[in-house]
Amino acid sequence: MANKFILKNKYGFTDEEISFYKDLNQDSHGIIEKRYISQKRYSELRKYLDEGSWRSIIHNKWISSIYFAQCEVPQPKSFGLLHPLYGIDLQQKPLLNAKHLENLIREHELERFVLKHIGGGKGDSVLIVKKIEKKKDGFVYITINQKRLGGADINDLLSHRSGDLEGYKIEEFLDSHESISRITGGGASSMRIYTFREKPNKTIAKLGFIRFGLPRGATDHLTNGATYATIDLCQGSIKEGISKVNRIIKVKSHQPTGEIFMGKIIPYWDNVVQLAEQAARSCPGLNWVGWDIVLSKGGPYLIEGNVGMELSSFQQSFGGLKENGILDDWIKHLDIPVAEEKNVGELDSWKTKYVRHAVSKIFKR
Repeated sequence: MANKFILKNKYGFTDEEISFYKDLNQDSHGIIEKRYISQKRYSELRKYLDEGSWRSIIHNKWISSIYFAQCEVPQPKSFGLLHPLYGIDLQQKPLLNAKHLENLIREHELERFVLKHIGGGKGDSVLIVKKIEKKKDGFVYITINQKRLGGADINDLLSHRSGDLEGYKIEEFLDSHESISRITGGGASSMRIYTFREKPNKTIAKLGFIRFGLPRGATDHLTNGATYATIDLCQGSIKEGISKVNRIIKVKSHQPTGEIFMGKIIPYWDNVVQLAEQAARSCPGLNWVGWDIVLSKGGPYLIEGNVGMELSSFQQSFGGLKENGILDDWIKHLDIPVAEEKNVGELDSWKTKYVRHAVSKIFKR
């Protein structure tokens, strides 16, 4: 393995990444720079993986829902955009505040729904309302994790920004398929299927994993106590998973419920893969996307697309991008430059500047 200086300055790894990958390979003779790429290098390569103008369709969840509805991609029903200035429902009625939200709930006779920030936020801005108390002075919304939100709380939410976006999409709540719900104890669960666009223009599912959230969790993210497990794309069978409380551990069952998931076949698996590939075909300017899909009683539905990646957890689950063939695919089909060709020059440039600075200090003395 290269020393830390080379790993940081030539390959772009942070101290945290070096420590993580070193621990990950403690029982093998793995070499970090030959297996993995750093988050910094991935960010540099990202511009070659899609056309920038298409990213807004993915980043803005409200635009996504409208666009994929036009493409007839199955997704949860959207009822409107709750926004302090531009809020609107599908009947073009204003949806600017908590009072307008109450009107929408009455009109559609909603008993459960999801409020999702249009800018995302790794699940931190997702509220699953499972019960509504209709009081004289306004509605009170009770979330899956037992939070109580009144009208003032809803109005306060509207000031929350994610990047340059604000506002919440109002979406129908879908019950998970009974086989999934049994594992999570009724908690959130979704799959992420990565699709890739090969030359000349063929989209294929490459990798996938499923997330099992906590029984009363609003999200299914690893940082919120969820369990991740990779999926065999050919069979739809669930492999060994990982969980993180104080440290990452390998598991075969969902710890909170004790339900074994390893070896289980995901229902409607062919439909899940077809849905991911359909979504990918609908976005010709995006070449590498992680599609979040929820499996309901009636089949799979698209939740959203993701064009970013937390590389450490990804490479832990699927192997390093330099060893699992993904980086080779990017280079072959997307004409991206090999990362380290440029990085060698960066390192030489750094050395040159360092030497010049050292010499100048000597002459000043």
